[in-house]
Amino acid sequence: MTKQSQPVNLDDLNKHPGKRLMGMLLVYGSTKDILSMNGYEVLRFTKEIESGRYSKIALDPSRRLEYRDYQNHLIRYFHNFLAGAKTVVEHTRNMMRSADISEEHRTAYQAQVEAIFLDSLPKFIEDFRNYIMHSGLPNLVHLCSLPNERWEVVIDMARLRAWDGWTARSRQFINSQPDHIRLYALVEIYLDKTKTLHEWLVKSFEIYYGKTMKEYDALQARLHKQ
Repeated sequence: MTKQSQPVNLDDLNKHPGKRLMGMLLVYGSTKDILSMNGYEVLRFTKEIESGRYSKIALDPSRRLEYRDYQNHLIRYFHNFLAGAKTVVEHTRNMMRSADISEEHRTAYQAQVEAIFLDSLPKFIEDFRNYIMHSGLPNLVHLCSLPNERWEVVIDMARLRAWDGWTARSRQFINSQPDHIRLYALVEIYLDKTKTLHEWLVKSFEIYYGKTMKEYDALQARLHKQ
């Protein structure tokens, strides 16, 4: 009886390293999708506000409470984006510490992280979640430049500077910025960085563990045919 014709034991299949590797990628993919969708919501709604769609409400003093609802929606989307960013960071770190990850892969991953997240913006995003949890909500200012009525949603950096909980790298980013930075650009840049790392990470699993995962897929297919 050849190895390919031998019955597949379910217990052995569940213990196969390919199952754990596939599980890691599935969980990582879910957390990455959460971040991407939360970031999309921020970008989508920011673009709506900056388009001037709500300008009549924003510029009408009698409708300030109504416009406040739009502000709260935006803060909610941004809060979810920051939470999603922290979740991806922590889940990916835990994944790469697993005993199933080779030291060579772990070293290559760390080099990618250092290259892609070289600047201080990513650490600022990570710490921003701590700011919201331990200090307060950010002040997202809707600026309107007249007479062309050009809208921008910006973060009040002056308020953030007053908090003493920033790490050194986050403080470096904050101090290098003007008093207002555009929310859309901040989120877009961070999402671009995470997309670059995501594409590398998925491909790296094929490079380092492709044979193991294909073996697992083959065993699973044989089990279903039994």
